[in-house]
Amino acid sequence: MQLMAILNLTPDSFSDGGLFNTPDKAGERCAFFAKCGAHIIDVGAESTAPGSRRVTAEEEIRRLDLVLPSVMDSVSLPFSVDTYKAEVAEYALDTGAAYINDVGGFALSEGMLELILGRRPYYICGHIFGRSLH
Repeated sequence: MQLMAILNLTPDSFSDGGLFNTPDKAGERCAFFAKCGAHIIDVGAESTAPGSRRVTAEEEIRRLDLVLPSVMDSVSLPFSVDTYKAEVAEYALDTGAAYINDVGGFALSEGMLELILGRRPYYICGHIFGRSLH
């Protein structure tokens, strides 16, 4: 069994409302996760909760880029990025993420299947009912 900790970078997160979306706060939270025994840290930059606001791939990458490189350097755990967008997944892999956690299960983004087959990261295939997240 492996324990995956979740770091939300969204201002509308149901669990923390954006408390950890700065490099310092995210770093502290990731250090806490490591101390608690987490094996993987999953980072999300877009809420997929019902009624949440959809963001562009550019905004999702901006949110990730603000903290992901620094926290990956400060904590020696593998990182996962929670996204259904191929462009964001590609950024995550280029930055050093080991896992892609895709709630869309290849169905919501053209290019995700090709990216995963080409790059071969660990892939978490999620499922949603219907085609819309919001």
